Amino acid sequence: MVKLDIWTGSLFTIFIFFCGTYIYTTCRFFLSSIGDRRHKGKTPLTLPYWFPIIGSAIPMSTNGHEFYESTMQAFAPVKRSHGNIIGARLGPMFVYFVAGAKNIQTIFRNSKSLTTRTLVLRIYGNVIGVPRGDMKIFEYDDSESMTTPLTQIPEEKRIWQHRHHAIVHSLKNTEALNILTRVFTREIMELANQQHLGEWQTGPFKQNPDLAKDFWEFMRGFMVLFFGIPRLIAPKPYAARDRLIQACTKHLRDIESRYDGIIAANAEWDEDLGSRVNRDLDKVMKDVGISPEGRGAMMGGFMIGINGNAIPVGCWILIESIRTPGLLEALREEIMTAVSIDEDNKESLILDIATLLSLPLLSSVYTETLRLRISTTPTRQLRNDLLVGGYVLKAGNHVMVPSWLAHTESQWSTPEHPASEFWAERFLGKTDADGNVGEPPKSTQAGTFFPFGGGTSMCPGRFFAKQEILSGVAIMIAKFEIEFVENVHHDGTPSKRGPDADINNAGSGALLPDSDLKVRLRRRI
Repeated sequence: MVKLDIWTGSLFTIFIFFCGTYIYTTCRFFLSSIGDRRHKGKTPLTLPYWFPIIGSAIPMSTNGHEFYESTMQAFAPVKRSHGNIIGARLGPMFVYFVAGAKNIQTIFRNSKSLTTRTLVLRIYGNVIGVPRGDMKIFEYDDSESMTTPLTQIPEEKRIWQHRHHAIVHSLKNTEALNILTRVFTREIMELANQQHLGEWQTGPFKQNPDLAKDFWEFMRGFMVLFFGIPRLIAPKPYAARDRLIQACTKHLRDIESRYDGIIAANAEWDEDLGSRVNRDLDKVMKDVGISPEGRGAMMGGFMIGINGNAIPVGCWILIESIRTPGLLEALREEIMTAVSIDEDNKESLILDIATLLSLPLLSSVYTETLRLRISTTPTRQLRNDLLVGGYVLKAGNHVMVPSWLAHTESQWSTPEHPASEFWAERFLGKTDADGNVGEPPKSTQAGTFFPFGGGTSMCPGRFFAKQEILSGVAIMIAKFEIEFVENVHHDGTPSKRGPDADINNAGSGALLPDSDLKVRLRRRI
């Protein structure tokens, strides 16, 4: 009885502690909301929360979209359509959530007053699990990635600048981009040609299914890892992350055991390590003393950037093309204008990438998929105080800009096609009486459309991503007849509905489909 009383008393104390936290933060919120705080040198309101230290991190990491809605609609004293900013405690971070096109434009224009360094450090430490000893090397360099260092750091220790240079050289350079695209289309073409010509086949492609399973389990738990939700509460993403990094580390060790150095300095492609950017990034890490385990973690992190967004976006384009009446056929007709038969290998196609990227319907479908299926949250730390939307945002705190709020605003809706639904022609210009297509809508301006982030920290891989996604989609649609069979769950069992967005990773990038389509494929070329 005594033990029971002690246990009951402890639970009651914890309950009172959490209730007290919520009552205090709620009273503070509503008392602060009296009157207009803007243009009076004040900071935005802070959301109430139940859990000290953790704050709003749990609802943010488990259902980001619902959290954004409740934040901007239920709590904000100014209508979301006017733009709004509100503060929140997210674990050890204090964050200002920014909405409204003008406010977002202000954030992106003031990139020099903001830094992504702390965000990237958090991803390295929490998400991809870089060992603590290696994290100290990254933390030591506070000179940022610009050519001119912000602080006096020896040039050989400027890991951020060397890393940035390696990525930009490979992912923005036209020649390097063309090499990556050629290799990618070659690999996809070889995989497609393995299917027998004219024969219907049902089922998925499978290659290294355990690694793929771990990767996507890890991606679904990205936000849980980012906010440091304890392993005890969410063991699956941690376990998947550990297996993924172990596989990458083992792969690196295996390469180094077979080569004198990673690969030749002039090799643009290596069958073991892939593109030159992998080699260059690994050399940067090795030169500053990052351990094999840390380099394996970095390789896993680079896999996120290369695969974590491009594959889901490509899949969504195919899903919407298959389930939207007439869209698959219309896209095939358009894509074939950018395709020719390889005279040296009649089974292979040659893609005219420039023509492919200019196709109006394909471009509209791509852009609409980015709008509806990308949920990213550009995050920056304030180097100094910044005035945004009439509020003072304090130095040292963070700014988060949820793309999902901007991408689902009412401005995207038409009477027949609400913003919450996929519409293939949303980004096509109006067609005149002679059938000529005019300019597309101008609503993709900064602050209303930013699937790749904004400001000076916009994703450097966005050019290759577009070529990669559209090339893969074009090859699939050009080479295969595709027929819908049924909606299925990920385990292959029948589903009563088609795929929708999985909100578990909302805020971290491309939304994953929460189920699948079973289709029949028949090679036509």
